[in-house]
Amino acid sequence: MFPPRPTAASLNLRFQLFEPTLQDALVLHQLDDTGEHGREWLPCPAGSWCGHLADRYSASLLLKRLPGQKQGKQTLLPLFQLDKPGFLINTNRAVVSCAYSQDGGTTNKWCDEWAEDCVPGCMMGYDDHGNRRSQNWCDKLQRAEASSTCPYRANQLGEMVEQAVSDRSAGSGIYNEVVIDAQSFVDNLPWSVEAFVFPTGYKDAGPEAEAEARELHEKFVHIYKLTAADVPLMRLDISDLIHPFSDGDRPLAADSYDSEDELGSMYTKHTEAPQGGSGFIDLKSQG
Repeated sequence: MFPPRPTAASLNLRFQLFEPTLQDALVLHQLDDTGEHGREWLPCPAGSWCGHLADRYSASLLLKRLPGQKQGKQTLLPLFQLDKPGFLINTNRAVVSCAYSQDGGTTNKWCDEWAEDCVPGCMMGYDDHGNRRSQNWCDKLQRAEASSTCPYRANQLGEMVEQAVSDRSAGSGIYNEVVIDAQSFVDNLPWSVEAFVFPTGYKDAGPEAEAEARELHEKFVHIYKLTAADVPLMRLDISDLIHPFSDGDRPLAADSYDSEDELGSMYTKHTEAPQGGSGFIDLKSQG
């Protein structure tokens, strides 16, 4: 289990895991104008243009093993947006509804009040004629062109990563999408937020993103009466595909990864594929 108070060292170690699980996954929601103005960690208010999306958050899994995206001569982390701040969602406190190996087109997957068998952002239940309004859950490796439309269940995170790697090899998709149940996230605030982050390492990731993240972080710790150590502010160098996280309140040169040695024993067995195996936990056998 990772430390309850995230540090740059612990986040970087989790980024390097080969076998992500719901207990240690790094899930990033970037600000996308679907949150409450001024308190963007909260869902879109009822009555706004995005009110029908207030039942979920869209995020992405951050993982070293996922292929990066090319921007000119740089290879960058495969993010939804390269210039937007956001926050890490604690998946021990918030429910993962489903995950896609690519953009899942989830803004068009919403639930009517009467819809049964509907999971916001994942499955759309049935229409008036009894026909399912979305594809079935993914249950095996899909063709790249089909993988963006079928969701993986929360306990299939390993399979989603495998599909994402396959998609990139086929030249399809850039980033994955993880759908978080908004009610569980809100119910568990402030601890459903692990850290606030701002991107660096790319020309479009400028000071505006850092300023926005700092302002939001200050509001958050003030409202919930926390310290900056409880829910820290992190720098995310999207050009660093090994150690992307560093302390956002320290000069970059002052940040060191030596402290990872103290945490390494908790993660070493998960950072490489086991001999003779794929490196993925059989999540289906775990329920």
